[in-house]
Amino acid sequence: GLRLVLRSGEWSAETSTGADGWYEFAGLAFGRYELEVRGTSVRQTDLEVNSTSPLVVDLVVPTTTGWTMNVSRQAGLRLLTGSLPRPGIHLTISDPWGNNISLLSGSKPEHGPGGFEAPLWHDGLYTIRFLDQVFEVEVGDERVHVVFEEGAVGPAPADTRLVTEWMTLGLAEQWLAHFEAQDDYRGLFTIARLTPPPPAAGEGWTATELRQPGLRLIIGRMPRANIAVTVTDPWGNQIASLLSGSKPEHGPGGFEVPVWHDGLYTIRFLDQVFQVEVRDGTVQVTFTEGGPAQVADARLETVWMTAALAGEWLQHFEGVADYQGLFRVETAA
Repeated sequence: GLRLVLRSGEWSAETSTGADGWYEFAGLAFGRYELEVRGTSVRQTDLEVNSTSPLVVDLVVPTTTGWTMNVSRQAGLRLLTGSLPRPGIHLTISDPWGNNISLLSGSKPEHGPGGFEAPLWHDGLYTIRFLDQVFEVEVGDERVHVVFEEGAVGPAPADTRLVTEWMTLGLAEQWLAHFEAQDDYRGLFTIARLTPPPPAAGEGWTATELRQPGLRLIIGRMPRANIAVTVTDPWGNQIASLLSGSKPEHGPGGFEVPVWHDGLYTIRFLDQVFQVEVRDGTVQVTFTEGGPAQVADARLETVWMTAALAGEWLQHFEGVADYQGLFRVETAA
């Protein structure tokens, strides 16, 4: 429900509306009060409690917000930066204790035409006011950047999600188990399957992986030499183009590719496509011809969410070396 704040002088109290929109503040002393709906410009002043009879206050919260706020976060000094679509708009930023900073949009044009910047000294919930708008943003020990857009109607739609590229089911299950083992990501992803699945490659190859500590390296073993092989890194850069057999110490069709980053690498040869995850060590991949073909028909997906939240998650994962390039944003058609 909506969060409401009731104030009288230095005293304040908060409550939330129920599913039916009702709210209640009980046990109030006689006096004058001001009521505000957090995150909106809706407030009622000069409310007077002078008897034990209930005072009924109906508030109307418009569905047209007029503006939306997108938030992004990154490591660094505790700082609030932002951008409005034009300069010359007066803003007030209030800290968690009600102390105010006043400034003008456009005072920091490096953040955009209506850019602004405010150094902050404490973690907590900050309130940004401009025109008839009120927004709140939680600030931790980090840099927070807010972008305001004018003309939005109603809440932002949940039409965006994070997805990986299509991969084999086995690899998707490995990634899901990896994320489910971490409290911060548990329940964030599910596995989706292509329907219908893509046709299996005609030759029917299988790949078996063996991992061991050591240098970050991909070692390949093929049944014969002179097969053209390409290897692509997690960002789509081709980092190797070679022939099987170029490293015979790994077998008749042996090859070797040093890599510099953890992530999901793609190996292509003939009409085959395989993906292998590198995790700070050596991965040996043995390719066998004639088995059932593997197809890239599975991927990880989040639930649908707002574009702003999906952007925050993508920025988070791009800031973790092991996950760079693993996810992309997908928008509903």
